[in-house]
Amino acid sequence: MKHANIRARWLLVALLLIAATTGCTTRSDATDRTVSVRESAWPADVISEATSFGGITLAPDDVVLNARTEASLDTRYELAIETDPDGFAALLVHSGFDTPLIAASAPFFEVIAGPDLASSPSVLKAQDRFLNSENERVTRNIVVDERDDQTRYVHIELFTT
Repeated sequence: MKHANIRARWLLVALLLIAATTGCTTRSDATDRTVSVRESAWPADVISEATSFGGITLAPDDVVLNARTEASLDTRYELAIETDPDGFAALLVHSGFDTPLIAASAPFFEVIAGPDLASSPSVLKAQDRFLNSENERVTRNIVVDERDDQTRYVHIELFTT
């Protein structure tokens, strides 16, 4: 067991070194929202890549608060979106996400944008799998913060395994 912990620590250190040397950076768009991207990508590119990668369809009134991507052994995207109940329902339908949402409870993960989930009166979550145009199986995690009657903060995580 002790050897497994030591190996796991060395593996973590190695992965962190690889991630630190792969050319990732942080850029800021015109509204001063930070987007963690690959060196050559712009925020709009990350949003476009993420939605294409995960089969996510955003409504015109949806506001993307932040978007991130990480690429190493697996590909991973995160989106934080502000919308209303109709926009959220449309996102689910047009993205083919039909897994029922269930109540989520603390502890919550750290969000990339929007209010802390711990302060929300209602948090729901769901997960499904999506086969994208590159024939990759993408896991799609959706967490929705039902902040009030008209505000939904939607946190989407997309990744291959």
